[in-house]
Amino acid sequence: MEKKTISPQQKIVLIEFMEQNPVMVTQKQSNQFTNADISKLWQTVTLTLNSIPGATKTWKEWRKTWSDIKSRTKKRVHENRKEALKTGGGPNISEGVNTEDEKVLEIIGGDLLIEGIDVPEAGIPIVWKKQDYLLQKAVTTSVQSEEQEELIGKPQAAQKKEIDITDEEPERTKAVPKQRPQSIKAVRPPVTPISRGRTHKQNRAALELVQVEDEGNKIREEYYNKKLKLMEQTSQENLDIKQEELKLKKEENYLKQKEINILEEISQSIRSFLNKISE
Repeated sequence: MEKKTISPQQKIVLIEFMEQNPVMVTQKQSNQFTNADISKLWQTVTLTLNSIPGATKTWKEWRKTWSDIKSRTKKRVHENRKEALKTGGGPNISEGVNTEDEKVLEIIGGDLLIEGIDVPEAGIPIVWKKQDYLLQKAVTTSVQSEEQEELIGKPQAAQKKEIDITDEEPERTKAVPKQRPQSIKAVRPPVTPISRGRTHKQNRAALELVQVEDEGNKIREEYYNKKLKLMEQTSQENLDIKQEELKLKKEENYLKQKEINILEEISQSIRSFLNKISE
């Protein structure tokens, strides 16, 4: 029974393969890169993955494995972000998200939406986690500092007047329910798109790899065909030799039997001759 649980090393190799071939993530097809090319790339990486200790799968099963990795990563990140937002954020926003999760997020990009926050297009680096928290904290601290400076800068008479008004009209003072402070959306630093030239080179390199693999398969096929043909010729020659040997054996046996018959006839003739003499 084939093992279906992938090993950590197989997972790393699969993630690195998707990172090096962005077109496998976007699944965008063109005249230069068709669905057949995508299938060939999956078949190529399947040979590598199955050679590593762990699971043994078909290329379609490995494609399903990549889809499962994306789904689990998005779910895990979504739950961590949701839990962090419940507590107002904190320095442990990325708790539970490991390096592999971050790499998967960088690869899948636009496939992810967390609490209304859009993620950039696939292949563009994602900037969040602790940086968002630090930016939010810095903005909040700045607002609080400005409010304190404004209060300190007011004349004492104005402050006293506000206090007197509150004392003279206590009946107008109402308890204001505490409101949870609204979270300040952190300003994200600009992201730099990946060069189209680099992606094109990666796709071209992947296609060249497929072509080299095809040429290798053709050479191996030609070699085995020649070897099979030679074996067939050798087998036929051996069969012909065996048949010739059998034919010679039959002729040899025939001659021996004929010789025996002649000797018997001679012996019979001699006995007859001796009998006549004795009479």
